[in-house]
Amino acid sequence: MGTDGTAEPSVFSTLAGAVGQFLGNLGGALPSLLSFFAILAGGAVLAFLGGRLIESIARNAALPDARAVGKSLRSFIAVVTLLLASDRLGFGDSFVGIFLLIAIGAVVLAFAIAFGLGAVSLAREAAENRVAKIRRNKRGGDDAEEK
Repeated sequence: MGTDGTAEPSVFSTLAGAVGQFLGNLGGALPSLLSFFAILAGGAVLAFLGGRLIESIARNAALPDARAVGKSLRSFIAVVTLLLASDRLGFGDSFVGIFLLIAIGAVVLAFAIAFGLGAVSLAREAAENRVAKIRRNKRGGDDAEEK
């Protein structure tokens, strides 16, 4: 008995209250945890299949670094999946979204630069053909403009 005449809570009742509170909190977080693991599992499957597909395509195209291309895609999909899954647990909602946008923008910029550098000869040929056509039209006079 306590000094004021009330019964002191036993260790068992205190422990039972703490366990009950923990299970109550866990029940509220369970849907978020399940969706977190579902997103991770789906992302892992997508990363594996996408990486293998791109690696196979690169190998068939006789690219020298086909394996590196596949691993790069796998890693990128894994990072994006981890960011999306962590959003379900409430880790810095705005941070995750901003980081995801920056990462996607960086990848798009890298692809644009790589395509631009790789297509220099195509762009040169297209520009030369266009200039040659304009010069022919100027030499041909009015007949070329009517066509």
